[in-house]
Amino acid sequence: MGRYVVSRSLQAVFVILAVLVVTFIIVRAVGDPSRLLVSPEGSRENLAQIRHVLGLDAPLQVQFVRFVGDVVRGDFGKSFTFGRPALQLVLERVPATLLLALTALALAVPTGILLGMVSAVKRNTIYDNLATTLAVLGRAVPNFWLSIMLIVVFGAYLKWLPPSGYGTPLHIIMPSVALSAGLAAIVARLTRSSLLEVMSQDFVRTARAKGLSESRVLTRHVLRNALIPIATVVGLQAGHLLGGAIITETIFAWPGVGRLLTQSIYNYDYPVVQTSVFIISVTFVFLNLAIDLLYALIDPRIRYD
Repeated sequence: MGRYVVSRSLQAVFVILAVLVVTFIIVRAVGDPSRLLVSPEGSRENLAQIRHVLGLDAPLQVQFVRFVGDVVRGDFGKSFTFGRPALQLVLERVPATLLLALTALALAVPTGILLGMVSAVKRNTIYDNLATTLAVLGRAVPNFWLSIMLIVVFGAYLKWLPPSGYGTPLHIIMPSVALSAGLAAIVARLTRSSLLEVMSQDFVRTARAKGLSESRVLTRHVLRNALIPIATVVGLQAGHLLGGAIITETIFAWPGVGRLLTQSIYNYDYPVVQTSVFIISVTFVFLNLAIDLLYALIDPRIRYD
């Protein structure tokens, strides 16, 4: 186990470094922030001075070496827009994103597993058709459209919930529902297919032949053996949510990492974009490693020796 963790950790370092390289190149190919910072009446000398202050007049390879050296020391630079350390800005947004992501997961995972179990146990019945229809709708409806419809119906028309913002329990209801719909649909479809596959195996028939109740067979034998693909999908989706649900946070004016990343891209704020992507990539890598280690707890047959 220890050797596996060390190996995966070394792989993670190279993955994060590759993400940083790609992000560094792309953000500089998109636009020049110095043109946004100079006044319309500014001269070329003013533009050159701003580029020098921001360190953008150096060759690209020199800028990258400086950037990597600063990152190793924990310095991600200062935001061009806010004039504050980029890492501090991003970390300030993490709690809001974490709250939204965990709430969405708490809604999506139990709902998806319940729909999938009903669909598998009641196969080819009206319950199966209803659960499958709900899963297809949840996956097919675009996230941005669902977010807008929730705002129109519950925020503007019925006035039951605040249409946007952050601060009270009511503010989190609509963005978490919009964010959880697609994930719940994925979990439901995957749970159904995994359960049907496991239910056809010999050990399930043996458990039933021993006189175990159907509920115990389903929870103790079938569901546990079907959890590995479900855990994989939930782990990947959780990385996406914790990395910042950009569309949802932007529509609902949720002050998370996703909304900050969107604003920073528009403003060509290199340090904040690079820091946000770094945090997102670290989140993905860590969750992938955690899910891999979780396999051994779900299925004792899996070993990493």
